[in-house]
Order: sequence, then structure tokens, then C-alpha cells
Amino acid sequence: PGLGVIADMDKKILEQVQARVEEDEETQKFFQAYDDMDNMNWTPPTSLMKDWVRVRISTDPHDALKTMANIFDTYNPKWEILPLGEADMDRAEELGAWLEYHMQKANLAGEGSPFRKGLHNSGKFNRVIYEVDYLPYWLPKDKKSWSKEQKANSLHGPFCVTAHDPRCIYYEIGKYGLKWISNVSAMDGQEIIDHWSIYESDSKEGKQIKPGLAKIKSIIDDDEEVDFVYMDFTSNEKRVVVAFKTSSDGINGFCDFEASEAIPIMEADNDLGFIPYAVASGDSDPLLHSMHVGGIWENQNLIDTIIDSSVLRRAYFPLLQHTSLTGKDLDINYDGSQDVVELAQGEQVSTLVPPPIDAAMQQLANSNASKMGQTAGIRNLGLSDIAGNVQFSTVQAQIQLQLTALQPYKRTDEKALAQAALIMFRWIEKAGTTEVAYIKAPKKEGQAKGQPIVLGGDDFDPDVMQISCELLSAAPTDKQQLVNMYSTLKQAGAQIAWGELLERLQLGNPEILKQGWLDEQLEGTALKTFVDQQAAKLQ
Repeated sequence: PGLGVIADMDKKILEQVQARVEEDEETQKFFQAYDDMDNMNWTPPTSLMKDWVRVRISTDPHDALKTMANIFDTYNPKWEILPLGEADMDRAEELGAWLEYHMQKANLAGEGSPFRKGLHNSGKFNRVIYEVDYLPYWLPKDKKSWSKEQKANSLHGPFCVTAHDPRCIYYEIGKYGLKWISNVSAMDGQEIIDHWSIYESDSKEGKQIKPGLAKIKSIIDDDEEVDFVYMDFTSNEKRVVVAFKTSSDGINGFCDFEASEAIPIMEADNDLGFIPYAVASGDSDPLLHSMHVGGIWENQNLIDTIIDSSVLRRAYFPLLQHTSLTGKDLDINYDGSQDVVELAQGEQVSTLVPPPIDAAMQQLANSNASKMGQTAGIRNLGLSDIAGNVQFSTVQAQIQLQLTALQPYKRTDEKALAQAALIMFRWIEKAGTTEVAYIKAPKKEGQAKGQPIVLGGDDFDPDVMQISCELLSAAPTDKQQLVNMYSTLKQAGAQIAWGELLERLQLGNPEILKQGWLDEQLEGTALKTFVDQQAAKLQ
């Protein structure tokens, strides 16, 4: 396609994305509301705004999401690959170790943690979207021809996992999974250039990128204030990346763009055979949904603003009422040990008492705040919020009960992480390359920490792989609760092995731990035997 012109097939793609943007408009309004609540953005009614009004915004929604983030900060993902038969168990463990290494390496790249951001999005929007990219696929096979930027980025690992903001992502899911997905967002021209410059190369796709970036650069050179609407579309058949020059805020006006206005960055068939995005939506509502729809947060802001402003205004309430026949000002003598009001003939002074705040307002504020805490469900998880002489076990039971409010968001993120893991293997298979990982925790005898695992596309079949992910808590109290549960089951006669518990506690491989324990027992027995022999000789 020529610069600025999209083929007929791609016109249909543009229309498809525009239609989805229009359909999703109501959902995006909810998302914007949740984001405003999290960032504490609230505009009071114009009629309320006086010079003396002090705006007060409730932090409860932000604090609820922060509490959720603090709780989930102790959770770490654990991937498990189902072995295809008993003979495949060792290989499945190797694949799992390889996957965990590259996932953790990708999670360390960049400014923040994509896994933590994904969990945050799960609670905030009830939707998690991960993109898994594989840098070597886009670069020349000969590393000597890589640019300095490409070499620098490759040091962070071959994979890049991005947790996308659900407010920018539009997609369609059919019976059997994702059909297409598109990122539609307002971006600065330099942002687009910085993102795509790393992929410029002498490959077919790399050569196609250069004209579009050059066009964008020429536009921002002429006008630094110009903005763009960026669209990155991927389906099983096509990959289309374009930008539209706009003068509107955000993506307003996107649905009015014509195909002829697009600046192509990449237009190609999707030769991958898969869509490198993981998408998961929860079955429940977002954490802040009831606060928003019920108007509870809006009411709390309004009530708190009125009460605070009224109380502060009364602090400067006039204390004296002065009347005078001549209109003379009141004279107050501050020179002595006490202040004295000096009155002339015909003057009168009376004391004024500030009117009290309506008690119903404070009751309304307390009632509304209580409702807000109940809708979040996780507001009172601090030990200081549980009053009285309560046993620690009772406190833990109360906390665990309230934590059930977070389980839907945990499950949604686990589903997305499992999808992202499978995409990693699909990238390796498609690229026909090999990637090395290193064992962090030996899983069986003969393995050593730091031992390499070399994996290529011929070492697995992603079409039959079954990957699951579980977020496991590393909090000591949660681990103790798990130990107590297993101990109770064992005492009741349940035929379960301790090895499963040790793996869930992330203490290492049960077989290696068992062998170490046996070595200690043998060493102790040998030492005791030696001491007994020496004692017998001495006697």
C-alpha cells in the first residue's frame, strides 16, 4: 500500500474497530469513572463553588485498591505444565522451570511490574490484558547487524510482557477464543517513533516501518503540538498499525476518520498463526462498581465538602453585633491587660453565637461512609480495625473471610497469566529459535542451581500443552494456615503426601528436601554410633 492509503480489506478492518469503539462507549465511561475514583479526580457542582468552599474528596476507593495491591503484593505466580503421561513428568518440570525463568525476567524489565499492574487492572476494571512480544523475531538473524538500541533492549531478555490499560483495548471474542484485538489510544508522535524505532531493520517488516515513522516525524517537525490517534490491530489473518493526525482530545473523533487519512506504520499478513495477546474478564463486577453506580462516592465528596467548608467558615464567624446611631465603627482597646470594648452614647453591642452544624448532616456522612466500606468489602483488613480482646486465630478468620471479596480478581489474573505463558511457547515455535533459561531452584537430583535449560521449537507442542497458573501467597500467616490444614487432614487419615504441601509453600523440590533430610538422619546416626563405640573403648 502507498503511504497514507489503506487497501480495501483494511478499510473493513478500520470500520470494524470503529464499530467496536462505539459499542464499547458505555463500558469505557465506567472505566473512566473507576479511574477518576482511583486518582481522586472529582469536580464539584458549579452552584456549590464559593470563595470560602474547601473541596474535600474521599480517598476510600483509592484506599480499597491500595489495600488490594498490598495484599496481592505477597502473591507470586506459580505455573504448572501438565505432563503428557508419566514418562513426560521430568520434561514438564523442565518446561515449567524454563517458563518461570523467562516470565520473571520479563517482569523485571521496564519501569514497573506488569504482573502487579495486571492484578491492579483486574480489581479496578475486572479485565486483564497482557501482550507478549518476542524481540528476536523482529530483528535480523545476524546479531552483528543490530543497532545499539536493539542490543541494549535485548539485554533485558528476549520476551516483553506488557499489561495494557483496558481503557485503550478493544476486542472481539468468539466461542473458541480471541478473534481480533486493537489498541486505540491517543499518543504523542514521538511516543510512536520511540516505540517502533527498535523494530526498524532490513527485514520485510522492518523496511515497511521506516516510511510511516518518517511521515510522522515530518509532521511533528512542522508542528510540535500535533497529536495522533494510534491504532494497532491484530487478528489471526492481519496486522495493521496506523496513526491518524488529530486535533481532538483523546480518541474523540476516531469513528469519523476515513481510511485515506491513515498513516500506515505496518500492514502485513499475520504469519504468526496466533494473536500474541492474553485477555481475561471476570464474572463479577469491578471492585468500585457499587460505589460508582450507587452514587456513594459522589455523595461522600459532596457531604464532606459541605461539612468541612461550613465548619471552617464558622471559625471566622462574627462574634459581636454592633449598632450605632451615627454609623460609627466599634472601638476596641487592645492596650490593657484585657481587651475592652469602648461604647459611646447610643452604641450597643451584643454577642453572637455561631449556629451549630445540622446533626443530620454528620449522621448522613457517617452512614454514607459505612456504605462505602461495605461495598468495597476489604476496607477493614487492618488489625487495628478489630477492637477488643480478640484471639489471633479469630482475627485471621475474619481477615480470610473478607479476603474472599478478592478471589474473583485473583482468578481473572491467573487465567490471563496462563494464556500469556502459552503465547511464550508459541513465539519460540514460530521463530524457530532456541532460548536458554537457568534453573533457580533444583527440582530433582542431578540438577544444580544455575544449570542451563536450552529450549527450541521442536522440544514441545503448544497445541497440546495444558498450562495452569496459581497465585500463591508468601505471607507467613497464610503459609501457617496451609500447614495447619494439611496437618488436620493427615491426622484425620487423609492419604496425601507432604510433598504437595512443600511445593505449595515454595520450599523447594520435595524429593531433594527428602534426600537432604535422609542425609541428616544418616549423619546423626553415624555420629551417635561413633560416639558409642568410643565410649565403649574408653570403658
